[in-house]
Amino acid sequence: MADFDPRLPTNPNPKDGETSIIIYGYVPSLALALSAAVIFGVLCVAHLLHALFARRMADAVLKRRGLPGVARDEPLTTASEDGGEVKLSSVGPDVDLGSVVKGAGIFQYLLAFGCAMEVVGYAFRAQSHSNPFKLISFVLNYFMIVCAPVFFSAAIYVALATIIKMKPEYTRLTPLKPKFLILIFVVMDVATIATQVAGAALFGVAQSDLADGNEPSVTPQQANNILLAGLAVQNASFLIFLAIYHTFLYRLFKSRVGGVARSAGEEVGRDKLLHFAILSSSYLIFLRTLYRLAEAIEGIFSDISTNEDLFAGLETVPVLLAIAIWVVIPFGWRVLK
Repeated sequence: MADFDPRLPTNPNPKDGETSIIIYGYVPSLALALSAAVIFGVLCVAHLLHALFARRMADAVLKRRGLPGVARDEPLTTASEDGGEVKLSSVGPDVDLGSVVKGAGIFQYLLAFGCAMEVVGYAFRAQSHSNPFKLISFVLNYFMIVCAPVFFSAAIYVALATIIKMKPEYTRLTPLKPKFLILIFVVMDVATIATQVAGAALFGVAQSDLADGNEPSVTPQQANNILLAGLAVQNASFLIFLAIYHTFLYRLFKSRVGGVARSAGEEVGRDKLLHFAILSSSYLIFLRTLYRLAEAIEGIFSDISTNEDLFAGLETVPVLLAIAIWVVIPFGWRVLK
């Protein structure tokens, strides 16, 4: 593990809640923090608007079929001739309509919530510019920026699960059913992110204790190993998801039969622009996760972790692009059109 850069300013008499050293390894750029916070804020609003648009579009789809709308949170059921209720998921030629409506809304809200977390994270990063020794600013900045991609990944899982639900035959193209696909990978992401945040927090406390001449309960190397373990498992988990998704795409397009009229579910399943958006955002998120893994392998005070240009280019920019793609290619519109 690399040593702390002695050229950086130190805090010989830290106040309560402050560290003796700058855990970032540099003084965070105010321009980067503020610009990222503003852009993520704009993306958050855009995805909230897309969520509203998706609900209204769903209303239009349902009304064309003579079914109740969802704009006023009405149940996704309709009355049958015998007085009972029929779930919308059973209505329509072959499309699981209820799951599509819910999936489109959940997708957009997950992206919006993740963007909101990024805004908070970069706001604390901006605060660290004025006082880089404040531990709570570092921890909350790290927590928000590291945790936000969990919601972006979850949105990608929801997108694939929603597409799979649009035709019963699609479930045979993947080794996991849609609900298990979401459950397994979300649980893995949450567990690995919690491990990363714990490792980063323990590292900060350990470095501060050493700077004060105290013996830390967990050494910086042990804390970094905890962080590294979380990142390694997260990368492996997302790689497995990508393998499942590529398998689905291969089987889907291989089974294509030319000259046969397609149903609505089949049109969405073979929507190349939609799959381009999923693949692009997935690999951008994966690039960001690989950067975090390389950072942990080299150590928190390594050349990688103390280079803010790398942070901007391999953390901030890929995540921004991954979310911006869905503003240009809104998921709700692609599946409900």
